[in-house]
Amino acid sequence: MKKRKLLAQLSGSTLIAIVAGCATIAEDPKDPWEGWNRGVQLFNDNLGPVSP
Repeated sequence: MKKRKLLAQLSGSTLIAIVAGCATIAEDPKDPWEGWNRGVQLFNDNLGPVSP
């Protein structure tokens, strides 16, 4: 029974991540580096808790 619940939670989380990943933001012609900056910010946000 626990395996079924865990599988349901993982499936739901995966579905949400996929749907959220498909949401796109229109590029701003004034900021051609926006995509790069967002990637760097995501990396830094995830690295923050790991670094001393």
